[in-house]
Amino acid sequence: ERKPKPRQERQETKSPTLSLLIHPLLGELKRRHSYHSRREDGTVQKSEAIDELKTAFEVAERTSPGIADLFVKEVVHKLLPSVVTDSGLNPVIDRLLRDSS
Repeated sequence: ERKPKPRQERQETKSPTLSLLIHPLLGELKRRHSYHSRREDGTVQKSEAIDELKTAFEVAERTSPGIADLFVKEVVHKLLPSVVTDSGLNPVIDRLLRDSS
């Protein structure tokens, strides 16, 4: 009989793309821009949108491992359309991850 993994252990399935690229970018966005917006009741909601985005990436990666890698590849492909194939994208992604660590 298999026991389910403890919740904490399941959360440690982060991809390098998530932990070395997406999380630092979101942290930098939060720090540099002090992102905030006003709620309908007039109170200030600081950084909640960025925190929600970070959580959404984590949930997506847990439920669909590799989705963060695919997301970054699609963004890079959109920004650098001349890099058409996956074999051309892989060195770009590898370099981004290496430079981020």
